[in-house]
Amino acid sequence: MKIIIYTENEIVNVVMPSPSFLEDHTLEEVAAGAVPNGIDYLIVEEEFLPTEMEFRNAWKLNGNIIDIDIIKAREITRERLRYEREPLLQKLDIDMMKNWNNQMTMIEVETEKQRLRDITLLVDNVNSIEELRKIRCI
Repeated sequence: MKIIIYTENEIVNVVMPSPSFLEDHTLEEVAAGAVPNGIDYLIVEEEFLPTEMEFRNAWKLNGNIIDIDIIKAREITRERLRYEREPLLQKLDIDMMKNWNNQMTMIEVETEKQRLRDITLLVDNVNSIEELRKIRCI
């Protein structure tokens, strides 16, 4: 199936017209109604789109291919890590309260809390999407 892609405000937009709509309209007519005036677009096969959606908001159109913007991908990864670590930090806070009189446990808990706080810093020097995917809180 053919689709329409275009970039607006640094976001790659995808228009997937329904097959029934295409019975009465051409892709150029769909593009005329869907793509804002003055913006270039491509008509490509649906297989053109990346299948991995984790970094969908980091897609960028580079000629006639879709790349992933590493700077945006890093920020997406940071947000994912913040989301992942929140319940872990909450659990560690409870562990601290339960074990306030056990020095060894307190040190272990604080060490883990610091590791979780610092985990987003790991993203800063990563230059590949594969490496970003590997960074996890657990």
